[in-house]
Amino acid sequence: MLPVRNSSLVGSVEKTPSLDWRRILTISLYTFLTLATVGIVSFAVFRPILVLPRIRLSPGFVMSDQTGSPITSETFRGQLTFYTFSYSGCDEASICPQTTADIQRLTTHLETLETGSLDIGVATILLNPNPVDPADLSLTIESDQVKWQALQGDSLRNKYVVGQGFQVYYSEEVIGLSESDRIPFAPRIVLVDGLGIIRAEYRSSQPDLAVITRDVELLVKEAESSGRLSKIGYEAAHLFVCYP
Repeated sequence: MLPVRNSSLVGSVEKTPSLDWRRILTISLYTFLTLATVGIVSFAVFRPILVLPRIRLSPGFVMSDQTGSPITSETFRGQLTFYTFSYSGCDEASICPQTTADIQRLTTHLETLETGSLDIGVATILLNPNPVDPADLSLTIESDQVKWQALQGDSLRNKYVVGQGFQVYYSEEVIGLSESDRIPFAPRIVLVDGLGIIRAEYRSSQPDLAVITRDVELLVKEAESSGRLSKIGYEAAHLFVCYP
């Protein structure tokens, strides 16, 4: 007679439940993607950091200043520079798109701004077809805190730097008037940062000074963001087009 086996003992050994690592990995991945998406959308919507756009590189050049000394675009590295455009003898607003008084107005306002350790300057590129003798230069800007420099080169150099580089329209044909010669050009002020990148363009001889103040403050904050997290935040602001 065969012994009867106790069926209750069959399979009595309990199996240890195993963790479903695939499920945990999937949940973790979806959680990460959700949080990343929420963070990206929040950054783009609320824009905790504002930046000025990186429009394009400013042109390199070799010219001479108001004293006749050679000067290059590298001279302006490490500072904020407002490039303006005019010509010697451009004093009357009725015939000159950007007069000496307009440039003086900008320079005087820049003197009132706090820029921390960042220097700020104004450079005026002369559109005269031929270099003007420094002794005959009639364009002079007075400033104690903001360094102003006049830049000039020959006709071909101006065409490359002004026309192609800064994309400022001007006529190479001088229009003779009774008292002086006139050079037609589109008024423009260009803001270049310390790395030589154009960050703002003002298509007016008298831009809103409140906008100038805002733009300078934004660039000063960006330049002073030395921490690693701060730099990541500013790069994210550029990526998500967080412009004012």
